[in-house]
Amino acid sequence: MAADDSLAKTILYEVLDHKLPLEILGTLSQSQPNVCKRHFERIAAFLDSDNRRWQEAGIRALGDDWSEYRLAEEKLRPFFQSEDVSLRDEAVRALRNLQTRKIENERIDNIAG
Repeated sequence: MAADDSLAKTILYEVLDHKLPLEILGTLSQSQPNVCKRHFERIAAFLDSDNRRWQEAGIRALGDDWSEYRLAEEKLRPFFQSEDVSLRDEAVRALRNLQTRKIENERIDNIAG
């Protein structure tokens, strides 16, 4: 398990340093949520890029189930006012996905509790 975590962390940093293809971020975000959660700020930094592809990748990653709704909303909300319709739609979709997961988890907790 620690080896998987170390490998995932290495992959994340290599994507962030432009040594690996950007598309790997989506796979990593879905398969290694704990690693992504620990590196939230580094992934959120994709949103500050001038490169639209990097922004989209960061938005999609934040919309996966690993990020906290409150933190993701703070980072995604500025995109709701974006003139770029594609970025705006991605941000809305990502936050809606997180909100849906949050509601589902609360329901499960209420049933289990």
